[in-house]
Amino acid sequence: EEPSPAEAAAAVLRASARWPGSREASLAAAERVQQRLNTLNDVQRIRALSLFVELGRVDVAVFDALEQRGAFGEVIGAFITDDILLKLNAVELMDALGSYPAGQDFLSRNGTPEKLVRDLEDPCCDPSVRLCVVRLIGLVLRRGARSLSGF
Repeated sequence: EEPSPAEAAAAVLRASARWPGSREASLAAAERVQQRLNTLNDVQRIRALSLFVELGRVDVAVFDALEQRGAFGEVIGAFITDDILLKLNAVELMDALGSYPAGQDFLSRNGTPEKLVRDLEDPCCDPSVRLCVVRLIGLVLRRGARSLSGF
């Protein structure tokens, strides 16, 4: 199956972010996408947020640059919402962000664990969202225990 134009563009950006010489171009493209987030429909927005998460996985320097630009705050914002459809779509983004060390570190800061716990306390929380939240809290706690023990 042939990738969509959006998937092909994301693959090119991920590949170019791996190389220091082209990294800034990838980050500049991601920043332009981020500036347009409010103009995108929900499907495009989720794809853009997914791009940020996948770029962050490429390299710690890329992650740090995207974090400074607020890209991961946008991912958290898509998940910590009352809009259940947006939240259900953002579950996978949060799971992907929590699947690598830099993402886990990010999730352990800025009051995110507390926000996740508040999400668990919501009686209207969807079971699939609840499962993701419990997994993310576990990853964050495990990552924190490793950093405290010097591993």
